[in-house]
Amino acid sequence: MMTHNGVDTYFDACRITFRDRPETHRIDLYVAHAERAREDPVHFYRLANACLDGGSIALWHQGVSLALGRLHETTRSRDARREALGRLGDWSAWQDRGWPTDPTDLPAVVDRWWDGAEDLSGKTVLVSDLGGHGDAIRWLRFAEALYDSVLAPIVWAVPGSLVELFDYNFRHLPRMQAWDRDRTNAHFDRALHAQLLPRLIGPLPPFVRRSAPSPLTLPQQTIGARLGLAWACGNGLDHLERSVPLRVLMPFLWQPDIEFYSLQVGEVAHEASIYPRFHMPDSPIESFTDTANVIAGLDGVITVDTAVAHLAGSLGVPTLTLLPFPSDILWGFADTTPWYPTMRLIRQRAPSDWLSIQPQVQQALESRWWLQSTNVHPVHR
Repeated sequence: MMTHNGVDTYFDACRITFRDRPETHRIDLYVAHAERAREDPVHFYRLANACLDGGSIALWHQGVSLALGRLHETTRSRDARREALGRLGDWSAWQDRGWPTDPTDLPAVVDRWWDGAEDLSGKTVLVSDLGGHGDAIRWLRFAEALYDSVLAPIVWAVPGSLVELFDYNFRHLPRMQAWDRDRTNAHFDRALHAQLLPRLIGPLPPFVRRSAPSPLTLPQQTIGARLGLAWACGNGLDHLERSVPLRVLMPFLWQPDIEFYSLQVGEVAHEASIYPRFHMPDSPIESFTDTANVIAGLDGVITVDTAVAHLAGSLGVPTLTLLPFPSDILWGFADTTPWYPTMRLIRQRAPSDWLSIQPQVQQALESRWWLQSTNVHPVHR
């Protein structure tokens, strides 16, 4: 751990780096909190995250290093440590989450939370998660391992547009089924929050490639590649920050040896019609089964941080995911992710600087990255 003088040096570096910047007030506030409570790691995590939001990875690492060297005696400090370690690629800390007890967080269709030890004989377990579609797809990484660990009927709450795809991929697990989490006409005995799966199973089970029910069949290929493209996020507080203006990607749409297929849905999907070499779906994409079928017929996918990224990654399709600065903790700092072995990550060099991704995307296309991804096979049970 840094000495007392080392801590002061860190505080000074934070102030100097963000002097005369829009983040100045926020940085000064977090420095002041950390100065007053030097042994509380929470203030160092907050200061580090503020520096990261301002564009300094180095100051984030220094702040997190200081925080990790302090005692973590509160739930808040352990939660902050878990997120920091996740960003560093260490998912083992997610195993120390406490079992929930607050009934106000309990889904209305469930009697009470499972405590991890109670005998589940004769009971049904609802795997609950209030995250978005991408989160729901990500946590399915744990499905087979959970099935082997919990010998009771398991119902997985997912958005309605994922139910069909879930049922197709887990039909080999007779005690497991999907449930549209927007429905209320159901009852379950116990609930298990998806974010507790690492505590129950371990940090990250082996990758299992998912399948599309009816992969898109395209004419015999005579060009270099067929790539899917999703450039905008439709929801979330930071959906605008995670979306790439299509004009930024326009230079790549004219490459003679690549055909692009739109995977975009929502308000901006019509933008693809501006570009004559941009293929639109023959029929509307109305569910994630439709999207999976299209993706499975392509050579690769380029997408922003939205559910399409998780879907393509879970299907084992070569995927370039375009990330803002800073990105979600899930994506860490590397150019690969243990969550999806066929995925490469391309990042903004600075906050809001989408133009900085252009050379990286061009390099990936020139290297024919879709031919270099890890060969991942499905696991048959």
